[in-house]
Amino acid sequence: MLRLTDGYYLSAYITIDKLSNVYGVKLINRHDQNIALWEKRGSEVSLVHYWEVERLSEKKHHSYAWYSKEQFIQVMNKLLGEYNISMHDINAIWGTDRLDDIHRFTNNTQFTYHGLCHVFSALMLDTEAFYNETIIALDLDHASDYETESYQELEKRGYEEHVGCVSVNGDITWFPIKSPAPLWTAAAREHDMEEGSLMALASATQCRLKSCRLFDIDEIYGNESSFYKSFCDYYRILQEDEFRECQEGYDERFSLRENKISAMMKMVQDYSIRMMDSLVGNIINHYALSAERCILAIAGGFGLNCPTNTYLLNKYKFKRLQVPPCINDSGQSLGAGLLAFYQSGEKFHFSFGHDAFKGNRVCFSREYKKELLDSQYIKSINEFSVEQAVADIENGPVIWMEGRAEIGPRALGHRSILAAPTSIEIKNRLNTIKQRQFWRPVAPMVLQSALADYFIEKQPSEFMLNVYHLKPEYKYKVPAILHLDGTARVQTITEDFGRIYEILHCYYKKCGIPMICNTSLNDKGEAMIDDPLRAIEFALEKGIDIVYINGERIELKKGMHYKGDWKKRSPQIVLSQEVSSELQEKLNPYHVPDNLIAKICKSSKYRYSFDLTKKKDVELIMNLQ
Repeated sequence: MLRLTDGYYLSAYITIDKLSNVYGVKLINRHDQNIALWEKRGSEVSLVHYWEVERLSEKKHHSYAWYSKEQFIQVMNKLLGEYNISMHDINAIWGTDRLDDIHRFTNNTQFTYHGLCHVFSALMLDTEAFYNETIIALDLDHASDYETESYQELEKRGYEEHVGCVSVNGDITWFPIKSPAPLWTAAAREHDMEEGSLMALASATQCRLKSCRLFDIDEIYGNESSFYKSFCDYYRILQEDEFRECQEGYDERFSLRENKISAMMKMVQDYSIRMMDSLVGNIINHYALSAERCILAIAGGFGLNCPTNTYLLNKYKFKRLQVPPCINDSGQSLGAGLLAFYQSGEKFHFSFGHDAFKGNRVCFSREYKKELLDSQYIKSINEFSVEQAVADIENGPVIWMEGRAEIGPRALGHRSILAAPTSIEIKNRLNTIKQRQFWRPVAPMVLQSALADYFIEKQPSEFMLNVYHLKPEYKYKVPAILHLDGTARVQTITEDFGRIYEILHCYYKKCGIPMICNTSLNDKGEAMIDDPLRAIEFALEKGIDIVYINGERIELKKGMHYKGDWKKRSPQIVLSQEVSSELQEKLNPYHVPDNLIAKICKSSKYRYSFDLTKKKDVELIMNLQ
């Protein structure tokens, strides 16, 4: 164990590969790349800043390789300048072996580094709880990224893909588990839709399959792709009259394809809940635990499945659900850092806190304001008034950008579009603005103090990772946030949220409803917007009249059509190299075709096994065709 001295540390979930970078190959394994800056002072550890690379590169789910370690150092020196430090002040870098040979992770477990990082991102969010409570922690991801451990190592040492543990007062017992995530990945690839859209479509209709036997967990696990393809192929070829015969609840608002997918995904959701129910029940029984005294900690992409999270809380009555806002792979740097501090062997103190605002700060300088006021699009800029903000939200969607960005895939009130929840037309307009299907749900921000009055469930949900059942008497009041099954994906708000809390409190007093609609500030296929000028461009493109930036109210001139005449801004970082024939010749002197280069780069099994400058390797590569 290396003793950790006081100072700064980085954890980085990125890929470094010159060939992938130069040829612009979109990688499969390390997507949603991220970097965390930590500070250690004595036994106190703090998370200083969390960078999601997509916010810097403006490439959603950033899954592209960095060119070199030198490029990483150059970019980080720029980012660290905000704190008046540089890479010379960093004691160690964890998470990406090619960045720091000295502090490479030594894996003495049977589990992958990727899985362990997921577990630690949830397990140690609050070390006070870790050292004094009983926690069940689960990695519910699809699979490892195979960067720290190679395919060859996985095969040789027999690493388990998914990991769980029970921690009693900091004493951890590890065990392998099964995750529902691989079946969702198989469905996403088969239908060419993201898992979140499939989850939404599953509950958007009442269409379900008749006389279809439940998926057998033991039969499917490990064979998800082939199983789901066969299952999907059977229903895909059915004509409408044939499909109507084997289903019930066909929804005429949806296409035949959408009805089929909705019905099939209900089967997948049922499989997921049964798998998780069995997993959690077996853990509780095997370790003789009282669920009411346990914390359930979840990480990995399947943790975004809100219905399953809420099902487990409701059935087992856990003390609470402990999850990071960056619950998918965007939380790998969080887990890598916490794992490293734990492995140092020193007892340390860390608390993530109850808000997700660890990202980039809004820069709304005098220069920005001058550029805005000099433009033809701005009517006025005024100071914050909570009454005016409530009136603006009542009259239509407003853009809200404030302070530090939330981390993770959910918009939690600092990079948001806000609206009243009182009509279905509002939901339709928000979905039109976002270029989403009409059936996509919109989430509510709800005052924590009024949660029990309006919803059956009462637990806090700061990071919007639960669905709660709205009490029937209120359904007519808030149709914009309601799913077909009477639930809503809730984010609870307390006084700690500052202006957002003020707005909700004022809206409740004025309208009698303790919630407003909240959806992310980005267009289809776009990373969350961090730049104020881009936020105003977005408003102009979408016909939104009011933008709030750090509380200041910017009113746009009505009816103005944005002409794209503002100076084109570059992303905060540009990771792609300028491609020249000389550089390509240097990296690929034997002219391996682009399709083979893409195949090699997308798989770490091949990426680190072949050298395109060696003729022998090239001959082996050509046989992959």
